[in-house]
Amino acid sequence: MKKLLILVMAALISVGVVSPLHASALAPANRAACTTIYNEFRRQGASPAVAQRFAYTIAWRESGCVPQYVHNRTDWSYSRLGLNGLTAALRAGWMRLCHADVRSATRSLPTDVRCAMAAYRVMGWGPWRATR
Repeated sequence: MKKLLILVMAALISVGVVSPLHASALAPANRAACTTIYNEFRRQGASPAVAQRFAYTIAWRESGCVPQYVHNRTDWSYSRLGLNGLTAALRAGWMRLCHADVRSATRSLPTDVRCAMAAYRVMGWGPWRATR
């Protein structure tokens, strides 16, 4: 089973679905963390379908469902959901949408979910479309 997981991860990395940076976070044990994210989306009013997509697809792809501090040339955040505060304009946008700095405040799951829900209400799934 472990060998199969390694092969699947290698395949996902090779086609660009999962970045090598996030691959280490995608251990099977972290799937329980996805359920916690799902429950928080539901608690904040998301429909089951929206909560499921955010928790089991987006959060899984972006972070393995655990907070990941990333600061590099393309991203600056502490989000499980791929929120990005790299530029001043992005940070100002998040402040307008959810009154949070995604470079640090989204380490808190309720804040991460609140910001993702605010963006979803305004832009739908657009910010989370796969670009790879």
